[in-house]
Amino acid sequence: MILTISLNPAIDKTAICERLMPGQLNRLSGIQICPGGKGINVSRALNCLGEKVCAMGFIGGGNGEYIKKELEKSGIRTAFTNTGRGTRINLNVISEDGFVTEILEPGPAPDVLCIEDFLGKYKKELKKTSLVVISGSLPEGMDNGFYAKLITMAAEEKKRVILDSSGEPERCGVEAIPYMIKPNLREFEYILGRHFYEPEDIARAAGELVRRGIERVAVSLGSRGMVYVTPEVSLYAQAPRLNAINTVSCGDAAVAGFAYSLVRNLKDEEALIKAVAVSAAAALSQESGLFLPDDESRFAGRITVSECT
Repeated sequence: MILTISLNPAIDKTAICERLMPGQLNRLSGIQICPGGKGINVSRALNCLGEKVCAMGFIGGGNGEYIKKELEKSGIRTAFTNTGRGTRINLNVISEDGFVTEILEPGPAPDVLCIEDFLGKYKKELKKTSLVVISGSLPEGMDNGFYAKLITMAAEEKKRVILDSSGEPERCGVEAIPYMIKPNLREFEYILGRHFYEPEDIARAAGELVRRGIERVAVSLGSRGMVYVTPEVSLYAQAPRLNAINTVSCGDAAVAGFAYSLVRNLKDEEALIKAVAVSAAAALSQESGLFLPDDESRFAGRITVSECT
């Protein structure tokens, strides 16, 4: 079983319009509502891959209950902590000219008792899981070192952790040496404190983190593909060309692909292809966190992997 941590989940509202024009009247041609937030998207993508998943985190109010019920309806086990405070709503506006605009609410801060309840559940679930995936932002007011605490607790139980966050929570988490991280380029630059342009430069910098003890570093480059570095390999995968419909959860789908590969013991190149293929397939789904297996298989055959030196 894979344990996913979503401390700041959301209800995702995806709105479709011809073109988003700030400061003017915008009429929507359609809207979809689904469970959202990075960790929830990872959970749903893993479920599409056929993996057993348990989703943890903070939820509250009717919105939180909706997320819980929708996940359980699809076969995902949940162990959420209810904060009594309404779970946030995120609005993703997809325009027909290809642009995606994300409008994200802040998440309500859990109190001390909720945090203690979550940590108690987390400690129990660690004993049952084979891998932990920590994704997304922290609710407002939480200590930036909270992910580092979760990584340390997992290490004490000899459990591997994939971390995919941003800003100070991710930087602090990296200091705790998770098994794997999957930042995008902007997040990677924040961790290292400098800018990068070519895949080769990114790979060399990722090697610095590997030498610190992080076993796997994957840096997603959007439509340019992904750099993947381990103690054994340094690889670059070019992303397949496609007409993306929704890119909101592509990074989360890639994390799910890597998580699947780790628990299935796939080789490094196979894991990279899996992650990029699942990410590409997710770009063709209007509903975040979902994809069609046929799309994944089709893209997997079109991904080129080369050594990155």
